[in-house]
Order: sequence, then structure tokens, then C-alpha cells
Amino acid sequence: MLHSHHIIPRYKGGSDKPSNLIKLTVTQHAMFHYCNWQLWNDKRDWLAWHGLIGEIGREEIIHELRLIGSAKGLLKSWTKGSTPARAAAARKNLLKATEAAQKPEVIAKRTLSLRANIACLTAEEKRRRFGRPQTPKILQQKSERLRSWKSLTIETLHGIIEVSGSIAQIAEQLGIERKSMQPLLKQGKVKRLGLKLISKNPW
Repeated sequence: MLHSHHIIPRYKGGSDKPSNLIKLTVTQHAMFHYCNWQLWNDKRDWLAWHGLIGEIGREEIIHELRLIGSAKGLLKSWTKGSTPARAAAARKNLLKATEAAQKPEVIAKRTLSLRANIACLTAEEKRRRFGRPQTPKILQQKSERLRSWKSLTIETLHGIIEVSGSIAQIAEQLGIERKSMQPLLKQGKVKRLGLKLISKNPW
């Protein structure tokens, strides 16, 4: 696997032109970001380095980048609709601009604005913008992470059967609603449906 690496980082004004990009292996890419961190002491290079060597995860990197605020994005947010003096102040002192953006009252205001914008979205728009695709494979993996058993042995009106799969799939096999699985698993029976849990078969 080869990664595209910016010779001059984007936070230093580097472009996405082919002349500023080189192909590197994951190890080489990590080494370049380590060298950049030693050279410029920018935490974004530190995050990239530790992310590439697998010491920190994607969620932590995103969280840290949001706290730092990318230079490009922050300058855009400060210059858009602001006075030239304010824009110049942001360019001269990015650290001060970042600190101002991270004040609790500013974060609270931004959070309220974000929630208001999200509240206006339809369920389909929310799913498309923020939802992770729920493929059968993902649902199966999620179900297996939550379960401590491989299959269930259940007594039904038609005899004793063994069922396996995700909780939704088991409910479908039994011909019951998904919500009826909770009392079956917790209390061991659903009297009105004539179901009784005999055993949870381990992996």
C-alpha cells in the first residue's frame, strides 16, 4: 500500500499539485511525519506519525485536530465575513485565534448552532450525512460483539429448535418481533408466544 505525502505540508502552504506529492510506504510516511514534527514541532505531524504507526486511533486524531483547528480551516472561518484587521490578527497570531475559538462560551454557541442545523434535517438526510452503512455483515459483527453465546436452544409450540445469527435474524426465524427477544433473553420465556429459552450455547 502506498500513501500520497505532501512534501510541503498543507499547513505550511503546500498544494495538492503532483509536484508537491510523493508516493511512500506506510513506514516511510510515518518517518516523514516524525521528521516534520522534529523540524517544525507541529502537533498535526505528531498525530499523523502516531496514527500511522498504530499508537492512536482515528477517533482520537479527529478529536485532537478539532481541538487544534487546522490552520487552513481556522483562517477561513476567521476571514469569512470579518474585517481586514481581524483577518490580519488571525494570520499573525494563530495560537491566539485558536485559544479564542476554544473558549467554553464559543464552543457552547457553536454546539447550539450545530444542534439547530441538525434538528432541521430529515431522518434520511441524517442517515446519509452521519450514519454508518448498516450492511448485513456489519449488523452480524455488531450482534456477535454484543452476544456471549453462539446459538440458542428454544422450546416453541412446534418443538425444540436451535437458532443462530444476529438477534434480528433469530427473531425472524422464530416469527416474532425484534422487541420480543428482550424478555426471552432476560426472563427466559415469552408466555403469550409459547416460547421458552432452554440454553444459551457458548462459542
